Amino acid sequence: MRIFYVIILVVSLLFLPSLCFSSEDSSLEEKFEEAHPVDIGHIKGTLLQILEPGKKVKIDKGEKDGLHIKNDKGKEFTVERQNVPVARLNLVDIGRDDSVAEVKEILPGITLKQGDMITSEINRLDKRDLLFLDNSFCEFAGKTLIAEGGEHYLWNVESLSLYVTGDSYLFTSYGNPYFGNVSGGDRPFWVGGGDRSLLYLFDKEGKKKWGFDTQLCIFKDFNIDWGFFTRKLRFTEPDYKIYGDRLYLNGYNIRPDMWVPMKVVKASGILFGLELKTGKELWRLKEPADGYDPAFYGIIYGNFIDKICYLYSTENSLYAVDLTDGKFIWEFKMKGNGIEGGIFYEKEGFIYSSDSEGYFYKIDSKTGKEVWAVKCDASVIKIENSPKDIEKILYLFDGEKTVSALDDEKGTVIWKYKGDKIFTVPRLNHLSDNLIYTYSEDSITVLSMETGKTLWKNECKRSYPVYFIPSDTLYCVSDKRGISAINPQNGKIKWSLKTEEDILESLFIKNTCYILDKKNIYAIDCSTGKEYWRKSEFPDPVYLKKYEPLIDPYNIMNLGKIKDEENLIFIGGKKGYLCINPLTHEIVSEKAFEDEFVRAVGDPETLYLVSKKHIVSLDVKTGKEKWNKDFQEEIVFIAPPAGGGIYYDDEEFFNKKNTINSRSGKLLGLQCAEVFYVLNKETGETVCDGKVSETIYPYVELQAMDKIGEKIEGVYFYGFRDCLYTVSSKQ
Repeated sequence: MRIFYVIILVVSLLFLPSLCFSSEDSSLEEKFEEAHPVDIGHIKGTLLQILEPGKKVKIDKGEKDGLHIKNDKGKEFTVERQNVPVARLNLVDIGRDDSVAEVKEILPGITLKQGDMITSEINRLDKRDLLFLDNSFCEFAGKTLIAEGGEHYLWNVESLSLYVTGDSYLFTSYGNPYFGNVSGGDRPFWVGGGDRSLLYLFDKEGKKKWGFDTQLCIFKDFNIDWGFFTRKLRFTEPDYKIYGDRLYLNGYNIRPDMWVPMKVVKASGILFGLELKTGKELWRLKEPADGYDPAFYGIIYGNFIDKICYLYSTENSLYAVDLTDGKFIWEFKMKGNGIEGGIFYEKEGFIYSSDSEGYFYKIDSKTGKEVWAVKCDASVIKIENSPKDIEKILYLFDGEKTVSALDDEKGTVIWKYKGDKIFTVPRLNHLSDNLIYTYSEDSITVLSMETGKTLWKNECKRSYPVYFIPSDTLYCVSDKRGISAINPQNGKIKWSLKTEEDILESLFIKNTCYILDKKNIYAIDCSTGKEYWRKSEFPDPVYLKKYEPLIDPYNIMNLGKIKDEENLIFIGGKKGYLCINPLTHEIVSEKAFEDEFVRAVGDPETLYLVSKKHIVSLDVKTGKEKWNKDFQEEIVFIAPPAGGGIYYDDEEFFNKKNTINSRSGKLLGLQCAEVFYVLNKETGETVCDGKVSETIYPYVELQAMDKIGEKIEGVYFYGFRDCLYTVSSKQ
């Protein structure tokens, strides 16, 4: 298998060098091609005359408008009617005041006429768009081509309220049609590929203010699941930062590793500074290196007073960058490569950082000079400060089995603890009440902050914390199937419990611990360990809670926390659900599904549980069923309702949460096989429907909203295939 991939990579190096390397000496034209403004219709005009119906027309654009006789012959224009693209033109003859174009493509039923609007923005024609012409209930703000590679792209829209732009929307997208499906599906393996990302700023009416195109991935870190000739790419959010009137954007290429089969790396990184109001590129920063340009990551934008950011690259350097002009202020050479999350912070004029070789540095943030460096046993992945401000002590946790106390001023090691086995979840080691808690493969070990000496040790193997009440009780999972309540002062076990299967999740609510293993749910008294009840034969249980990413998911104080403790607890499983009252820890309602549970969406009033051909609507305050509905075909998607979100999404269930995004407060949208349905949220009755081959989702929802007398505020963004639609209710 490895030999096969090595052969492919060798062939790619011989015949596809442009896909694997970028030249150190790029020309100005090549640099422009890496990123450039998007034509959002900079040239606009009208049809002057129909020369041959359906074949040739005259337009009112020529040399005086900036067209070039040689360079712009064959240039494309789009004919729009009420902002709907209805035809595409190619220039065949350019004159001074007007030009002649041939009709390249036209939608069925459309006859071009004098006065039709034209734009230089290229667009895709689709007969479904004709539904928006002369429409009584919605307005078509525009359509934007965002991915020429088909549906395999990822996109995100963020609502902005800034004094620079006013109310607006920042759109970002990424696609790599050759390398992989960035949305979560499988595609055949392919060496090379081409990354492409787009940014657009829309005003509050949905009109584009500017566009920016770059041949890079601008979404943050990814992970990749490989199969035989298949892979799945999953990304986090876009990697940009807005401050004042600037937008800072980081991008890179995804490329196969030259030496390691089944591995991809970041390369050809560029950091951009853009003017937020206009999208104008103010500067770009890249570091040429032998063979390829390294990528930037781990960016800390914390120093906006001096307008400086700090970052790593895939080389072994740490940098300070002037955000005013995009130039390196200093470069600090480390002994190893940077690690994600390894730039910890800037404090009182110093940067604290770690590298892959285990060195931990204190660096002068003004000059980039080393103050001191300490060699640790492994890369430092977490640091904590002494709770006493007068004691300038840093506590370093590495990724293996060592904790060190460091004098912040001198850089000397005060003490060092090294365990016998590696830490189970290194980032969950923590400080509390002048104690240091560590969790390893063979024990829970608690150290004195002052001396680093072991105060107590409990031989819970492969342990990690799941809930902690300082000075009272520490709850830990061990050996996958055990949970214990431990006295944090002396390590003595108050109670313990063995589960039948591996523990998936634990919830601590109102002095009750709910344990979810692979086939069962347990309700346990947190104080005594007494089992209130057990729900057996409940495969793959999952707590249904709206996904809200934590700022620090490894903070011990975030573990086991449930924000809305008065609300009912909903747990879904492979074949059903149950609802629990947290005040009495009793099961309020439950139901079995005939087919597999695949998804849950909800809002503050209602939770919608979806199996392959069935929907159940539940009142979140009472747990009672409002309605249920069966479908003949498989439900391939259900839209998160307005004001709500996703509560559960099976990894194998294709996530289109940014594609169908309901804007109605009274309706629920879904796709079942090749039909869109819009349901009344209160009754489950179908208000409107439409075949995918004949319509697009926002049209069906806006039609249903009009039918019940509801209008949306703002703009509806909808991604369909390789285009972004912006529509709104007609006021």
